Amino acid sequence: MTHSKQLGFWAGEFGRAYTERNAACNFDPKRLARMGEIFKEMLSHASGVRRILEVGCNTGHNLSILRDLGDFELVGVEPQDAAREEGMRRGVAETILPGDAFHLPFEDGSFDLVLTTGVMMHISPDDILRAMAEFRRVSRKCYFTMDYFEETETAVANYHGHDDLLWRRDMRKVVARSDPGATLLWEQCVGQDRDIGKQTWAFLFAFGGKAAGISGC
Repeated sequence: MTHSKQLGFWAGEFGRAYTERNAACNFDPKRLARMGEIFKEMLSHASGVRRILEVGCNTGHNLSILRDLGDFELVGVEPQDAAREEGMRRGVAETILPGDAFHLPFEDGSFDLVLTTGVMMHISPDDILRAMAEFRRVSRKCYFTMDYFEETETAVANYHGHDDLLWRRDMRKVVARSDPGATLLWEQCVGQDRDIGKQTWAFLFAFGGKAAGISGC
């Protein structure tokens, strides 16, 4: 079932074309190494993490990175059939289930950490708090996000021919609206487009009421 206009695009031919364009880049050794550095630093601020869920994992390339960073139980959800199939073809061993940010097929508190990379920027302002509520429901502890950053939420025009599929925003403000008791554990600018000066930021949060007595998250 489609839960938003944007999700309909990503689950359909638009998402299939995205996977075809980016599959090789997803598994590029330099990209994997860089993401490994980011994840390693992030995890150093999050203790007690065993079960990790990636929402919108595409081909599962990030799961393959996390596999090498610790003894984790890793699960991904991805709405695009072609992306899940491509991950299997490339040997991603982790479980990748059909699913989306609005309806995660797991019980409350099933994971220690929910993570998204390059996902929240494709969720509209009207729907983003619904996604955050679902992340908080299934995470016992923490949430990690990495996305395009802008102090003031800004719609990006003409993203592959569409004006309502990409937003730059400050995810600290989104998380604060979703969960006023959340704590920011770590933040870092992890990339900058030299041509336009736009940045990508990573943030790690402990959800409110879920980190009492735990170091890090």
